[in-house]
Amino acid sequence: MKPHMTETKLSYYKVLEKIGEGGMGEIYKAEDTRLGRMVALKFLSKEHTTRKNYRTRFEQEAHAAAALNHPNICTIYSVEEYDETHFISMEYIDGKTLRAIIDSGDLKTDQVIDYGIRIASALSTAHEKGIIHRDLKPENVMVDSAGRIKGMDFGLARMKGTQNITQEDNRVGTLAYMSPEQLRGGEIDHRSDLFSFGIILYEMLTGIHPFQGEYEQAISYQLMNEDPPHAPLDDNVSEIKDLVLRCLKKKPDDRYPSAGDIVNDLTRCKNLNLSPVPYSSQKLISKLSGRKPVYFSGTIILMILLGGFFLFDSLWFTSPVIESNEKHLVVLPFNNLSEDIIPASLSDGITEILTSKITQIGAEKGKLWVVPNSEIRSE
Repeated sequence: MKPHMTETKLSYYKVLEKIGEGGMGEIYKAEDTRLGRMVALKFLSKEHTTRKNYRTRFEQEAHAAAALNHPNICTIYSVEEYDETHFISMEYIDGKTLRAIIDSGDLKTDQVIDYGIRIASALSTAHEKGIIHRDLKPENVMVDSAGRIKGMDFGLARMKGTQNITQEDNRVGTLAYMSPEQLRGGEIDHRSDLFSFGIILYEMLTGIHPFQGEYEQAISYQLMNEDPPHAPLDDNVSEIKDLVLRCLKKKPDDRYPSAGDIVNDLTRCKNLNLSPVPYSSQKLISKLSGRKPVYFSGTIILMILLGGFFLFDSLWFTSPVIESNEKHLVVLPFNNLSEDIIPASLSDGITEILTSKITQIGAEKGKLWVVPNSEIRSE
């Protein structure tokens, strides 16, 4: 019997409370008394249990998600049947839906980029396994109490090589997040998910949906024929704006070729956004050079430091007051204090260049001795 109240016993699960519901059923928090852990149980609704198509989709969700191993995808433990009740046992996520967080208006640009990277990374893993989600939306993304992203609800996912369950199967999903080709009921691939992802990113950045209408027909028309309004994105870094608009292109060929490419571009946006160098300078340097911004931010820092030492040189070594004792100096290795993954070679390179330049200045003036960093490390 399907539980409708707390403290219901179902096999070795103790059902505690209802925590959500969807088109195919309800989700309950439960305790796995066998393993002593909290789980989420997703039940196929009673009216759908007797319909083969829905049972197939229900099992398909479990198979699709179970095939994925990614920190940003909800883990599926098992598909079970007990007393004619069909349910999926999955990871319990203590947190909020991305929808609730968007509606709260608390998201900052750096958080949006970080969430976007994690969602796109999860999509990339799914797509590499030949799995298309087909119902990506903020309600299907959880943010746990530690701020970690968890993609879930693969109830409409389709694995490569499987057949449509019904003739209209390509059109299943949530209308407001469907790609144009999905709305038309045509053949879709992984790039359909990228369109849905673009809508989510737009909402995270602006707090509003890019395609709005009083009726479903109006929303459908906009999704298939109209460009999203650019104005709400204007307050954001232009690279992010361009990324979102590319995801929302009507033709799949005009979008990103893969979720992995989105991850790469979002990572570049993150480096730009979190760089200590003013964005306008970063943007100019990136356009002139074409190299990755993180390396140029390091170059600019190096130039500033060297400029400081040249100024130090002109004031220190020409001052008549300082004429006596030798001065010793060591350039210690630079530490990466940001969350970005910066190659150790960049830090070592800056250290070595500074050491070499200061050594040259000291040798010319005869009043400054630079201790090699290797000697410090050896001690």
